[in-house]
Amino acid sequence: MRSQIIWSEIIPPPDSSELGNTIWSLTFKPDGSEIVMAIGDRIFVYEAQTGNLLHSLRAHDPGKNVYAVAYSKDGKRFASGGADYNVIIWTSKAEGILKYQHQSSIQCLAYNPITHQLASGSCTDFGIWGQEQNKVEKFALPSKTLCMAWSNDGLILAIGMFNGNVTLRDKTGVAKETFVRNAPIWCLEWNPSKSKDYSGQLAVGCWDETLSFWDATGKQIGNDKDLGFDPCSISYFSNGEFMVLAGSDKKVTLWTKDGICLGPIGEHKEWIWTAKVRPKNNCVAIGSDKGTICHYQLSFSIVHGLYQERYAYRELMTEVIIQHLVTDQKVSIKCRDLIKKISVYKDRLAVQLPEKVVIYTVQPDDENDMRYKSFKKINKKFECSLMVLTYWNLLFCQDKRLQLFDFAGELEREWNMEAPVRYIKVIGGPPKKEGVIVGLKSGQVVKIFVDNPFPIPLIKHNSAIRCLDISSYRKKLAIVDENQNLLVYDLKTQEVIFQDSQVSAVAWNSEMEDIIAYSGDGTLSIKTGPFPPTTQKMLGFVVGFKASKIFSLHYITMNTVDVPQSAAMHKYIEQKNLDLAYYVACLGVTEQDWTTLAIESIQLHKFNLAKKAFLRTKNIRFLELLSRIEIERKNPNYSDYIMMGEVAAYQGKYTEAATLFKKGNDPKRAAFMYNELKQWSKAEEFMKFLDKKEQDDFWIKQGEDATDWKLSAKIFMNIGDYKRAVAIVGNNRDMEYLIEICRQMSKSDNLEALQLCANYFRKNMHHKYAVEAYLKLGDLKALLNLHVELEKWEDAFRVAKQNPELQSLLYLPYANWLISKDRFEEARDAYKKAGKSEVGLRLFEKLIENAFTERRFEDTSRYYWKLALEHLTLIKDCMNPTPECVQHFTLYEEFKKYSEIYYAYSFIHRYAESPFLLPTPNYEETIFNACRYLLNSMPNPPPKGINRLYVYFSLGRLASKLGGYKTARVAYEKLQNLKIPSEWQEEVEQAALATKAKPYVDREELFTVCNRCMNTNPPLNASGDQCSACKHPVIRSFISFTPLPLVEFEPNEAIEPKRINMLIHTESPQKASKPKKAQAGGWQESLNVEMQDQEDVFVQKIMEWAEVQMTQDEYHPVVVDEYTLASIPAQDIFILDLTKINPTLPKRYFKLMIPDVEIVLCPNCGHFFLQDEYDLAFLETNACPVCHAQESKEEGEI
Repeated sequence: MRSQIIWSEIIPPPDSSELGNTIWSLTFKPDGSEIVMAIGDRIFVYEAQTGNLLHSLRAHDPGKNVYAVAYSKDGKRFASGGADYNVIIWTSKAEGILKYQHQSSIQCLAYNPITHQLASGSCTDFGIWGQEQNKVEKFALPSKTLCMAWSNDGLILAIGMFNGNVTLRDKTGVAKETFVRNAPIWCLEWNPSKSKDYSGQLAVGCWDETLSFWDATGKQIGNDKDLGFDPCSISYFSNGEFMVLAGSDKKVTLWTKDGICLGPIGEHKEWIWTAKVRPKNNCVAIGSDKGTICHYQLSFSIVHGLYQERYAYRELMTEVIIQHLVTDQKVSIKCRDLIKKISVYKDRLAVQLPEKVVIYTVQPDDENDMRYKSFKKINKKFECSLMVLTYWNLLFCQDKRLQLFDFAGELEREWNMEAPVRYIKVIGGPPKKEGVIVGLKSGQVVKIFVDNPFPIPLIKHNSAIRCLDISSYRKKLAIVDENQNLLVYDLKTQEVIFQDSQVSAVAWNSEMEDIIAYSGDGTLSIKTGPFPPTTQKMLGFVVGFKASKIFSLHYITMNTVDVPQSAAMHKYIEQKNLDLAYYVACLGVTEQDWTTLAIESIQLHKFNLAKKAFLRTKNIRFLELLSRIEIERKNPNYSDYIMMGEVAAYQGKYTEAATLFKKGNDPKRAAFMYNELKQWSKAEEFMKFLDKKEQDDFWIKQGEDATDWKLSAKIFMNIGDYKRAVAIVGNNRDMEYLIEICRQMSKSDNLEALQLCANYFRKNMHHKYAVEAYLKLGDLKALLNLHVELEKWEDAFRVAKQNPELQSLLYLPYANWLISKDRFEEARDAYKKAGKSEVGLRLFEKLIENAFTERRFEDTSRYYWKLALEHLTLIKDCMNPTPECVQHFTLYEEFKKYSEIYYAYSFIHRYAESPFLLPTPNYEETIFNACRYLLNSMPNPPPKGINRLYVYFSLGRLASKLGGYKTARVAYEKLQNLKIPSEWQEEVEQAALATKAKPYVDREELFTVCNRCMNTNPPLNASGDQCSACKHPVIRSFISFTPLPLVEFEPNEAIEPKRINMLIHTESPQKASKPKKAQAGGWQESLNVEMQDQEDVFVQKIMEWAEVQMTQDEYHPVVVDEYTLASIPAQDIFILDLTKINPTLPKRYFKLMIPDVEIVLCPNCGHFFLQDEYDLAFLETNACPVCHAQESKEEGEI
């Protein structure tokens, strides 16, 4: 770092003895064009660059010092304040626009960088003024204000006071944090850096001779920095990386943002009260106690070092950045002190600091290792202009003297030159024996070995040396003198072998003796051997040259430029010097250059060199060609023409290759080449050189590649290759042409071609021709699959009928098709015929799952019934069941019960969802009876999809309406244990309260009377939907769920089935019909045994059986003998006969106890219905409401 005074001025003291010429404060305009200073009772405005006085402003009270000035961030105004208690705001044109007062002397001013509020501090308080405000907000302080500064975001105002306190305020003046120091705080400043680590960092200068750093919360960062003087001013550079301090040491010094001193900028004879960095410039202005104004320009020199691909340079004065120029890796070493010199040599790095030199090293075995570690420290101060590093020594240069030190700091050797040293470079060598070339101001170039006290003169030039380098074999020396002339010397003959002008730097290629690079005037030149140099544009100057990479330094940036050596390689090829051409190519050329070199090597029979070149580009094809050439060259008929023809063909030069093959007396190669390239017209020129088989192969290949596919097909048909002909025509989808070919072929000779024809017809949905092809093949199985694939089921069933062995292949895809058409029951039958009953069962299970997921409970009921019938059909013998039959019968009973439960629940669900919809008369009684049936029949837990909330809600509401208050209360009590929807909550609670006000009984008509034992059962029966006394099931009409007057019986097992049928249909005196008596109120569910005819032997049999049933735990139907069976009228007997589904299933018999009641039995599902209810339902759907069977139903007459 160097500093230079741009301009300075000493302000003479004023005439008044009350005023001095002390410069208390200065500030820059934000664009850096002007300096505003407070001197005496006036404000001076200077032009920053020239020091010309622009304005001398006097607005404060005469004889009163101006202590503070500050400029707003937007550059529109500045402010001044002084001992007259006044703050004056000026425009940028030095026109006063506003004045306000404090109660004491103004000590400091600061503008908010965001809101442009002005903060002013006095001896007793501080104030904040803004453009939008009509007044100044003032806040008392416990001590005299000495300094203040706003944070970068304008949110925090830091104020330093005489008592050592620093208070942090928000932009409204409210205190946020306070921290305490040991002495007056004379200066503080926020770091303007935008980095996350330093933004919001406050530097505080205290008069206990310390500098400290704090964050925005009042927490100290790091430790105090001892200054050795009282700081009076702190000012940061615009980027926040550096700052300047000035104070009682009468100096202005440069510091890093971390508080590391980098050295003095300038020294004076008196205290410096203020120092400010010029915005966006490396300039500093200071004002001293005796009126000295001084404007300094700072310059930072480049400190760096380079060795081959490792480049080290100084960053931010205290860091070393090491960059690997090939991999572009970078590492940083923080030295925390001013870096004066840097040198790099092999795996070592030397860094000179003010009081020591530190040597770093990396692993020498890994050329890409960048993990530098401290290796040695020399705790000694060295004064030098140049420093270079060898493996075990440091070489320092000061003017004419060179001194060699070891890593312990001991002087080993010293050389005194005849003239000052201008350039020095280590050229390598064994450790402790390295060589160094030195260029002197006198034009002398000498070589020094670190173990030899005597320099070796190399050349004597007539001008001062500016730059030099020596070739890799140490045979040539290149120098650049101070006149920018380049001269290349042959060290053996001492002759100049090349020279050029306008050159600033030079570097030899480290890997080839004859290549040199030099730069100057924005141009890079590269000279190879005896050839003229090639040039290109390049910024900066060359500092290194390795292989094809040029290292150039542009200001402080090191750039790597890739420079292919193509031009030099081609020049060596022109001279047939392929070895040097290969050596140059190894430095870096393009893939095309390698190919060119390899082909030239083949032509000159340098096959090893060609192989190396092709290996560089990983060209496997050419490497295989080389191997074949080396083998074929053993054939005496193989000539160079053929060899170069092969090379030309591989390069894509086919015409040239054909000509060379012809010259080499091998025209067949040309024919085969064009044949592979499918260039038929050119190949025909060489056809005459081929034999018959080769010509046939040629025409076949031409046919394969012909653009006219019909021609290709015809060619293959002519040679008898029908399979290929079929493939060509089929791929072009000409079915008419294809059927012609199909009809020409015989099955015995062209089986595969016929099969291919059929496949093409099938693929293109040409059913008629595919049938013809399969019939010609006799492949009936494929024909059936074709019909199935095209969904031509009539044709498929016709084929299956004629060939029964194929039926098993038909029904499974037919069933899948039926499913796609939603014809599930037909699909079930098809699965049965296909022998896939289990698939049919899974089909119904899936339908059931979908139905109750979609809340289609009637469909759920119907599918469960169908599933029950499926299991019933799988029972082989109901009378002598196997374990498998028992399992199927159990599932039949279970699924039948589920069918009935879901059927009943469908009524309840519909009612709960739409309670005000009354689709049929007595709808409410129907729902009430359905709830009774469901709760009496439903298992626990209920089946999936059954919502007990709906059941109890419907039961409670309807029981209350029908007078079943006890039942309603039970329902509402059950609801209390369930989660009730909010919209039902109020209704349920009100209904429950209303029910509790009613008597705890049910209306008599709601009870169910058992037609077998006359026992009365409550609406909700804990025993289930059966009589609690005799266990006879309640038989209901499956529309209104009304109990029906039916009693189940069974003939004695000794009576044969034919006899049973005869007894039922035989007329006897006991069967004399009695007229039906009309009841005024319809029929009643009651039976008075005493009122029955004494001849009713069935009633007598019931009474006898009741005594037997009382002694048994399980329900058993009434068993009747022949006499009793013969006495029952046929019209009063219902026979539940499902033998058409399973012939082994026993029939069930039921006796109508009240003949006036008209009842219907569905013969398909075995459910009973009241006649009028069934008729109405059948008219609507033309099917049974439960099983949806469409056959006509039988009435009670048998």
